[in-house]
Amino acid sequence: MEEFDLVVIGGGPAGYSGALRAAEDGARVALVEAENLGGNCVNHACVPSRILLDIAEQSIRNRELEFAGVVAPASTVVDFARAAARKDSLVSELRSAVGAALRHGRVKHFDGRGALSAPGRVLLDLREGGNTEVLTANVLLATGSRAELPTLPDARPLDAITADALWIARELPAEGVVVRGEQGSPIFAAEVAYLLAVFGSTVTLIEQGDSLLPGEEPELSVALRQSLEALGVSVLTRARVTGRTGSTVTVNQTVEVPADAVVIGDCRVPFDGGSGLRELGAAYDGLSIVVDDKQRTSVASVFAAGDATGVGFSNVAAACGRRAAESALGLLPTIDLRFTPRAITTFPEFAAVGVTEAEAVAAGYDVITGVADLSFNARAISSGARQGAVKVVSERRLHQILGVHILGAQASELINQASLAMRLEATLEDLAAVPGWHPTLSEGLGVAARRALRAAGS
Repeated sequence: MEEFDLVVIGGGPAGYSGALRAAEDGARVALVEAENLGGNCVNHACVPSRILLDIAEQSIRNRELEFAGVVAPASTVVDFARAAARKDSLVSELRSAVGAALRHGRVKHFDGRGALSAPGRVLLDLREGGNTEVLTANVLLATGSRAELPTLPDARPLDAITADALWIARELPAEGVVVRGEQGSPIFAAEVAYLLAVFGSTVTLIEQGDSLLPGEEPELSVALRQSLEALGVSVLTRARVTGRTGSTVTVNQTVEVPADAVVIGDCRVPFDGGSGLRELGAAYDGLSIVVDDKQRTSVASVFAAGDATGVGFSNVAAACGRRAAESALGLLPTIDLRFTPRAITTFPEFAAVGVTEAEAVAAGYDVITGVADLSFNARAISSGARQGAVKVVSERRLHQILGVHILGAQASELINQASLAMRLEATLEDLAAVPGWHPTLSEGLGVAARRALRAAGS
């Protein structure tokens, strides 16, 4: 019987990141995955959506080429079937890269399902046929999540498809209604609506909250809404789907919206994959596996990370997977999740880290803010991506940075600088003092910091 230091069940970001981290320290590691390596992120969600979103952004940028002096501009009409074929090719490439990383890291990959059969034992149901059992000192469960479509207010099932289904489609609906899942993030709904609109669908985006981005800076939420509306997206807030008959969706009992398809932007729920953990008496919070700050479950030597624990973003899942591996090996985990950014990759993009101005005030801080309007940024002007702003939220006395919020091109890249600055406890003075390269969009961070200092009287 084979014996390992760590067996990982699940090959998504939490699973393969944890496996590779443990292998770095010389541990004997096995990973078992029932489907394709890469998990939901690589195969169905963030990677395929990002590929299609990049194509959509290029289509928008192509519309400006004639004004920039390009005599024969590239086509602004996107053949979705060809775009989907390119997406499939790149997803396959990235999936293969995960497998190559595991081989290079000397992680043994089992193609099949894994379940805890007893403490220290994992039963493998192999796809090629047959079962085998392995011994292990530790187990990391990274079994992910599964889609669960919402119901109507009267508990009837809503006739809808998931965003995952949209990413593998070869044809898009002519008229689509996009809805955020009951517990889902507005991030995915906004991206789906944007993508459908750019690819030529008539789109209605329905949000239950008061704004497009509940809990984010109101002025940036309004600006993002305006950018979607400029693409033809109809945005309904304080709205909820209350019925569907054929190609008509009823909103708030009275408003009728035409729809060939209803797409749920985010409707995934934690899934333990039949891992056998519940049968061993582990603690759960609803469907989520309960873990502590070292990713330990209530069962000895069993760790969990990622969607299965209620964490819904792949960057956090990967970090938690690494933390679980370090904990399993008796190391001091080095992962800091306090300054994890969030982003929406529409065009313009939205990204943020830390708290909003309202949240900082509610927490008792004496708050100052600074805003840089990117429409005056030289790189934004030269690239034709003028729309956007950078907002810095800070504490008045010590000039501690509490939050950074960005709307604009490459916001999902710029926010990582802000996240690092906050992690290193940089002040407004630190952010303002860096003579960034000119012209770049990241200069907006320094401009916003200097304006916050001006507001503080510094």
